[in-house]
Amino acid sequence: MSVLDRSTRFVDDVSGVGVARRRRWEHRYARLLVGYDAVVGVVAAMSAYLLRFPDGSLSWAYGYALATFAAPLLWVGAIALSGGYEARVLGLGSEEFQRIFRAFVGLTATIGFVSYAFKADIARGYVVWALPLAMVLSFLGHYAFRKRIHSGRSRGRYTYRVIAVGGEESVADLTAQLRQERYCGMQVVGACLSSGDGARLVGLGVPLLGGLEDVVQAVRVCGADTVAVAAGASVGPARLRRLSWELEGTDTDLVVAPGLMEVAGPRLHIRPMTGLPLLHVEEPEFAGTRRVV
Repeated sequence: MSVLDRSTRFVDDVSGVGVARRRRWEHRYARLLVGYDAVVGVVAAMSAYLLRFPDGSLSWAYGYALATFAAPLLWVGAIALSGGYEARVLGLGSEEFQRIFRAFVGLTATIGFVSYAFKADIARGYVVWALPLAMVLSFLGHYAFRKRIHSGRSRGRYTYRVIAVGGEESVADLTAQLRQERYCGMQVVGACLSSGDGARLVGLGVPLLGGLEDVVQAVRVCGADTVAVAAGASVGPARLRRLSWELEGTDTDLVVAPGLMEVAGPRLHIRPMTGLPLLHVEEPEFAGTRRVV
């Protein structure tokens, strides 16, 4: 009997969440944000309408009243088209807010293009008030919901179940780092080692589920939704590619931890090459706006 088979009962008792129920919280969270942004669209449009037409002159502003009712759909649609509700950008980093800003810029440009193309006489005061207000309110709301998610993760909720892959030392370091930064929401529920006997992982309470060939089976056993290949893992490009193929159709994310510590997110960029994506780390700069501040 393999280590994976001996660990099955233990992992099933610990998980408490089947494969069919995994990531359900992500969908609820995204729907909550969509509902909030729809309310934001109503509030921003109504505020702009009342400020621009305080006397309620509907005979002249009938088109603005229709635009006000369409505002929730337009604002939510703009954020969705910008990818602002994608699970991978929610809850961490600045990408979520950058996509809301791109939605603001895109919707503003679209309104300007449509008004120019059809020679529509749209009051600038209405647009200048409605769209920036919607952006600011969405920023504040998404930030507040993010803090709620972080608070829940400190109590073990809203987490991703992770199978860590790599050498014993690198997997142990990755596990310790994720436990230290619990707001990331990544919980290591098992490990598949390319080297080492797993003694250090036993001390961390991480079950050893086999080697590199057992990753897909470990995902099924644990109901995991993420496979993290730790830095320094003896996993070649061919093996990593085959692993991504094996995970196809399992709704499981495959992430690679580069092992770069204390490097700010905006300095990291993916530089695509022919079959070889490179992680580009920009040189730290103390100039421009940073220096002025």
